[in-house]
Amino acid sequence: MKMRETSRGADKKLPGNNKLKTALLAKRLTANLGLPTLFVANRKSLLDDAADEFRNGVSGLNYDDVVQIKDGWFGKTKVGKDTQEVPPLSAPIVVATIQSLSARLKDKRTEGHLRNWLRNECKLLVVV
Repeated sequence: MKMRETSRGADKKLPGNNKLKTALLAKRLTANLGLPTLFVANRKSLLDDAADEFRNGVSGLNYDDVVQIKDGWFGKTKVGKDTQEVPPLSAPIVVATIQSLSARLKDKRTEGHLRNWLRNECKLLVVV
């Protein structure tokens, strides 16, 4: 691992994708601070990687403590045309695409739950 000095100290230069590095940083911040986190990205593939990083790398988190908002999913619930009611988000880590967040905020079945989680639960926002 290469190191370089910056005005703030040593900066680690990790090989690989910068967005994946951001997911790793978010995982470490979440683990160290213990804060409910919203991780937002513009690609679904990055969401799957980030969800796996959170699930496998933050001690004390169970599999169900990390949920995704993507492709018609709102947490653990598949939201389709026939879906009448959607339960609120209850996980401390939410991983979502920008597009899915926008869609869920426009959907009356999920809007209130998402706004409530964002206002009352979420303490750390990471956007990549």
